[in-house]
Amino acid sequence: MKLIQQSFQIEKQQAGNRLDHALHLLLPEYSRSRIQDWIQQGFVSVNDELCKPRQKVFDGDMVDLDVPEQVRISDQPQAVNFEILYQDEDIILVNKPSNLVVHPAAGHLD
Repeated sequence: MKLIQQSFQIEKQQAGNRLDHALHLLLPEYSRSRIQDWIQQGFVSVNDELCKPRQKVFDGDMVDLDVPEQVRISDQPQAVNFEILYQDEDIILVNKPSNLVVHPAAGHLD
């Protein structure tokens, strides 16, 4: 499994913030809830110690992030032959099979 490894030194502008908030400021491309999950799963350490999302960080703290790289999900449509029950200019009513996944999610990457 490939890891994303990054290290940050907390600077004065992040000092006093919760760890999850400070990391979100440093990594705005990730949601705060995703960062909280990483912390709770043990992928984040502060000064070489595991921590909690609410932990305060201070000027000079070293934050290490070792996160498994995310699997890219295919968001391309797939050809499916639906039974059309009704169709007009504004609406279409289809009979979707009960076991058909309608959007990518964990365990269903396409």
